[in-house]
This record gives sequence, structure tokens and C-alpha cells, in this order.
Amino acid sequence: MANRKAIVVGAGRVGRRVASDLPRSWTVTVIDSSEKRLELVPATRPGVDGKPVAVKKVLGDASSKLVLERAGVDSSCVLAIVTGDTVVNREVARLARQAFGVEDLVVKLPSEAGIAELGLLPDEVIQSHSGTAALATNRLCANETRAVALGMGQGELRQVTVLEGSPVDGRTLADLSPNRWLIAAVYRAGELIVPHGQTTIHAHDRVLLVGQPDVLDGVGEFIRGSRPVFPNQYGSVIGTLGDAQTQDEAAWVLDHTCANSLMALDSAALHPTRRSAEEIATYLDDNDVGIVVLNPSPVTLLARIGITRSSRMDMILAARVPVLIARDSAPYEKVLLAVSGDQQSDIIASVAIDVARQAGAQLTIMTVTPPVFAEGEAEQLEQRELPNRLARLARMHGIEVKKVVDQGNPIERIRHHAKDFDLVVVGTSAARRSTLLTPDVSLYLLHDTPCSLLLVPWNAAGR
Repeated sequence: MANRKAIVVGAGRVGRRVASDLPRSWTVTVIDSSEKRLELVPATRPGVDGKPVAVKKVLGDASSKLVLERAGVDSSCVLAIVTGDTVVNREVARLARQAFGVEDLVVKLPSEAGIAELGLLPDEVIQSHSGTAALATNRLCANETRAVALGMGQGELRQVTVLEGSPVDGRTLADLSPNRWLIAAVYRAGELIVPHGQTTIHAHDRVLLVGQPDVLDGVGEFIRGSRPVFPNQYGSVIGTLGDAQTQDEAAWVLDHTCANSLMALDSAALHPTRRSAEEIATYLDDNDVGIVVLNPSPVTLLARIGITRSSRMDMILAARVPVLIARDSAPYEKVLLAVSGDQQSDIIASVAIDVARQAGAQLTIMTVTPPVFAEGEAEQLEQRELPNRLARLARMHGIEVKKVVDQGNPIERIRHHAKDFDLVVVGTSAARRSTLLTPDVSLYLLHDTPCSLLLVPWNAAGR
């Protein structure tokens, strides 16, 4: 940033403001064809040490190569072309790039049309209408602020306010497992928090998101917690792998969620004995897959009791996105969310709530408490309170739910209730290993559920 030479073409209000706001270590020259406008440019500006530094003024038509030479334009300078005349701005930009080899420039134009012929990139063009529109939108949308003309001019920064009832309220950054985006800063009660993996997000926080613009659209909505976004907090594409029945159910999901398209997945790219977990996750991420739809597949008895591993479950865990086992039960008019107290139930619930909202379905929240001798009274109480807490979360998103608290074997009880539903939503985690004494509920339901099953990873709320 030190000792750069800046040349501002145009001494109007925009040009004078640019000349004033440039770094103090830079030398500044202003060009304009109007002597009156040049007189409005201050003769000096504060330097690095606070002492005034002269501002050079050049009277003349900047679309003339001779005037640009007199102003000192060369390949090392920084050039801002901000006159009110579009024809002049285009010609100065062309001369600067082609005749002087200027690399660092910005030019004010009414649109990006035709800039390629000038040798310009979109982020080198300033459009007054887009800047004004962005400012107006930011003022109107109190819960989201979008940056303008960053990176490649596409706005890779987004500031979002976390609302009451957001699925990320009370979650750490590590819980969210961001991949193609990250939280760069958290603003809370007037203080700046530089976040790390264990930083907890709370309602009313303002979080600064960094990532690709298309990713931030879905992630921003998810973090704010205002509108249905599923599956876009994971990805916008529905990946399919299976028969015609699987394809039909995937098409129904496409029509009733925020997903943008269907994609037939390569089975070899998802095979857990041929691809590592990281390769599987990367394949889905590269294709922006937010949900995988599979046909049902049997799980061997040895895999269910933990003696061998289930390749189907290994693939599901590696995916790091929700996986739908399609059993031809769409449309989803009744959705059952089955959760337990040892899961990150808010994240699982947020997906179930989102699906129910988009499908117009009745949502039922269910927990199963083991017999008293298997758990203490405190654990029993926590399990019984869980549906009430998640029901409050659902109400914040405008949906009323039914609540069921059952007792007994969770696998057996969920299957018993599932026969009255079109979709069951459960959580799954790589931290769980199924054994004879501590069976993985999701693995057993994967093998045998009377309706379609949506498996939601505990720690992958966003990618």
C-alpha cells in the first residue's frame, strides 16, 4: 500500500471523495476538463505524518493520450476513472490498458456490457445503480447485509443476524462443519469476536460469512433461521443412485424443496471400499450435492451387531450430507422426527422442520425412553422434555407439531410408529458403532423401516 501513485479522472463529487479517501501514503493526481471542478479539489491532503501533501491537478480531456502522459499515467499507477461521461470513461479505460499497460484500475460505467473489448474484468467496473441498489437492500433487510464488489465482484461477504429459533443458536462452529464457507467474525453486544472451532453462536449475534455467493445464499438463510432452505445449506443438487422408484421419489423431493436439480451419481465414486471417506465427501461437494437419494439395501446381521462393517452405512457417513432411503412413500404428508438426548437434536430437528414446511406435512416429534432400570431418572426427564423443546423451535418457524414420548427399545418403537408415517427423520453419526449391547438405531432403521428414511448427519449443518 505504501508510496503508490494514484490518478483520479474526474473532479466531480465521486472523484473528490476518492481522492480524499485514498491511503495517506499515496500521491494523488486529479484530471478534469473543467477548471471550476478542479478548483473544488483541495490543494492538499493529509500525509502519513499528518503534514499536508500537495494534490496535483491536471486540466484537460483525459481521453487524450497527451493529457494522460502529462498527468504521469504509466503501468505502475492506480487509476480511478469516475467522470460523468460514459464515452470518456470507456476511452480512458481503453487507453490506460492498451497504451499505458495500467493493471490496477476501476472505471465507472452504466453496465458491464462490452467491457471485454476494453480488456477489463467485471470487478474493475463500478455501476452506480448496483451500488445504490445494494445500499438500499441492506438498509431494508435488517437481518442481512451483502458486501459489494469484493473478490471477483460477486460479493463473497455476507453479514447475517441470527434470529430466535435459528438451528445454529447454541451450536459451536465445530458443530456446523463448514466446508465451502466459514464464519470470519461474530459481533455480539457491541463487541467483535474472532471465532474458532469452539465459539458458540447465539441468537441476536451478527455473523460475517465468507464463501462462494451461491453457497452463501443457502447458508445465510440457514443461519438466520427464517425461511425454508433445505437442502441448500448442504448443496443445491439432489444426487440419485438407484432404480426408477428412487428416481421418482427424488423428483418429488426436487419439486417440494429448494433444490435446483437432479444428478445421477457415479456409484464407483461413492463406493467406500474403493474410495476414502474424504474422496466421497469431495465428490459430492464438487458437484454441490445437498442430499443423496438411495434405494433400500439390506444390512447383514454381522454388520448390525458390529462384527463387520456395513458398506452402505460407511458411504452414508462419508457423504456428510443428508441421505434419503427412498421406499416409495412420497408425497410426505406425515413426517416423524425421532431424536434422543445424546444427539445434536436441534440440527436434526431443523432439517425435519424445513422438510415438513416445504412439503406441507404434519410433523410429529418422538423420543423413546429406555426402561427406568436402564437409565437414571435425570436421563428419563431429559428425554421426556426434548420433544417440548423441539416443539418450541418448530413454533418459532411457524409450524405446530405433535409430540410422542414412548418407552422401550428405540428401534422397535420407532418402527412401530413409522408405519403411520410417510417419512422418518433420524440422526446419524460416525461416532457411533453398532454393537450387540449398544445398537446404532440409524443402522437398524436403514435396514428395515416401513416408510422412507432421511438420515441427517449430526455435525454437518453446512458445507
